[in-house]
Amino acid sequence: MGASGDLTQRKLVPAIYQLKQQRRLPAELTIVGVARRDWSDQVFRDKMRAGIEEFSDGIQSEEIWNSFAEGLFYCSGNMDDPEAYQRLRTRLEELDGRRGTYGKPSFLPRSLS
Repeated sequence: MGASGDLTQRKLVPAIYQLKQQRRLPAELTIVGVARRDWSDQVFRDKMRAGIEEFSDGIQSEEIWNSFAEGLFYCSGNMDDPEAYQRLRTRLEELDGRRGTYGKPSFLPRSLS
């Protein structure tokens, strides 16, 4: 939530990427950013890459970046809108099947889980 914000680009994603560089994350790791901006997955990936380049040690390996970026996705929605949670749920279910994350989103309201 709040994926288009400064904290995500400056701190959160660079820290997760550093774990990826250290090979401490599973290959199927999938991150879905949610915010109100109308971004595509690619715009989200580009913004996160820019944050890694500017606010951390940068991209040391294109192979590692590409592997990490394959797990970055974006879902536009206002968190005050119940329909946004339904869109997010649908997206998570689709990604679970495609990426093999074997997970069920635990943060969704019970009415949606």
